[in-house]
Amino acid sequence: MLVRDFMTAAVVTIARDARIAGAARLMQRKRIRRLPVLDGTRLDGIVTWTDLARTSPLFAPRSAARSTTGATDSTCVGDIMTPNPLTVAPDTTIEQTAVLMRERKIGGLPVMEDGVLAGIITESDVLEAFIRIMGLRSGGTRLTIRQNETASALADIVNTVHACDAAILSLATHRMHNVQWIVVRVGAPYPLHVVQTLVERGINVTHLAPLPQPRRASSHRKSRA
Repeated sequence: MLVRDFMTAAVVTIARDARIAGAARLMQRKRIRRLPVLDGTRLDGIVTWTDLARTSPLFAPRSAARSTTGATDSTCVGDIMTPNPLTVAPDTTIEQTAVLMRERKIGGLPVMEDGVLAGIITESDVLEAFIRIMGLRSGGTRLTIRQNETASALADIVNTVHACDAAILSLATHRMHNVQWIVVRVGAPYPLHVVQTLVERGINVTHLAPLPQPRRASSHRKSRA
């Protein structure tokens, strides 16, 4: 999955010479926490609610008011924004974007295409992407398996599940505490026969948990930032 599949295309933006009081009202009205800052049509920076809170006691939590710079609501957005923000392209993978956000501690990234602001992707969008990738709204059951140190370990699991006439909704692997783990989501609410067959074939199932049954999923909102 790519950024273009989850980004907000209808981006709410603000001019660099706008006042921070106006930026705050815009964020509150649109229920967003960040605004790309434009100089004409060029992306010039990004301003977040955290920037506002750090700048003016008008927007800071009471406990943080002493740490603000004492700016007034007539201060311009261009004075407090982050200039030249990190960006991604629409064809950047969700995985790359998640790593970038996590490593840089960034909650949202402007999306640029051919030098033009094409959208914005936030941590909420990335979370939604992983929910879909992992099939977390598809119901079924989550199996946690301690992977055997064999080249055919994944193939053995897949073949065994298929032999039990069960569908695999998603499969992921990760390493933790020097152990390779496999998480398989099987399209059955109580796949005890699958677990029994896996165990009989020497596959170490360590945990089983039913997932919430699917409900009508709300469409991913594309009008926010």
